[in-house]
Parts: sequence; C-alpha cells; structure tokens
Amino acid sequence: MLDMTLHLDKNKITLEGKIHFGNVVEILKAGNQIMDTLPALEIHLKTLDDSDSSGLALLCAWLRKAKADKKSLVFKEVPAFIQDIARVYGLDTVLDLSWAN
Repeated sequence: MLDMTLHLDKNKITLEGKIHFGNVVEILKAGNQIMDTLPALEIHLKTLDDSDSSGLALLCAWLRKAKADKKSLVFKEVPAFIQDIARVYGLDTVLDLSWAN
C-alpha cells in the first residue's frame, strides 16, 4: 500500500501522505526515475502527514544519488517530525535541514 502521492511540477516534487517501511522502496524508485530526467530538483515535504525513520533514510538515499549524479537537490518545507528524527541520528547538518522550513 503506497499511502503516498508524488506530484511533479517542472523541477519540484511534492510528497503527500505517509512514508513508512511498507512503501519507502516504491517512493525511492519513483523519485529516482524523476531525478534521472532532471538536472536539478526540489523536494517539498510540507504535505507529508507522517513518517517513520524510513523517511529519513529516503532523504539520505536521494541525497547520495544526487551527489553521485552531480545534480542539485534541495529539501524544502521539511516537517518537524522529520527534523526531529534527523537530529536524533545526527543527520540534520548532513541534510542541511536547518533552513528547510
């Protein structure tokens, strides 16, 4: 069950719904396919309802892919619950979430 919608508008993806261990692989694949077609991408998370730690792993995977592919990737409007998980793991500075609200 996906529980998630990815909306694409030019170079902007908006994630809407929930990220969890049951759907994160599908979301990763969909995002990777989009990333392969664009030189730069913004991922907006404001309409994300909920996520477990797999959401943070997803952001890390997309960041690794963007760096490997030499593409620009920016996370925008990151909800507090994702920022909190990132702080616990010490990844808030790696993902540069300090400005992402």
